[in-house]
Amino acid sequence: MTGVKRLPAMLACLLVLLTGCISGNPGTEEGATGDKFVTSARHQLAFCKLVAVFPGSVQTVKEPFFTNISGNTANDQGRRLLVQTFNQAADAISGSPNDEALRALFDEQVRAYMLGTKTASAALATAEKQWNAELAKAR
Repeated sequence: MTGVKRLPAMLACLLVLLTGCISGNPGTEEGATGDKFVTSARHQLAFCKLVAVFPGSVQTVKEPFFTNISGNTANDQGRRLLVQTFNQAADAISGSPNDEALRALFDEQVRAYMLGTKTASAALATAEKQWNAELAKAR
């Protein structure tokens, strides 16, 4: 997706889901639960422990990994700041004035893949084209 410059952690997780790194077939119960996998508090916590990303779940932020921080690395400081500011966080894709439209366009392609009406590659290609067109409007 060459035209899309910034992708938040949750969008990256969905891209992993769409490209088949999480088992499941679109249009099936197993495939439809893939989104529950990447958005569950338990799996978000496990992912946060592997890489320096922040969760989107209030339940995850209440876990000891975020509340009992003894170190002072940049990651430790980031986790402390996250806990302090989590309640003021806003859902934003890129900070552009058309984030809601971008989210809706992406969600539409995720649904198309999950329902089996598009392949992962086709859904991503459509999302890229739609996002680039929407981002061009913001200039």
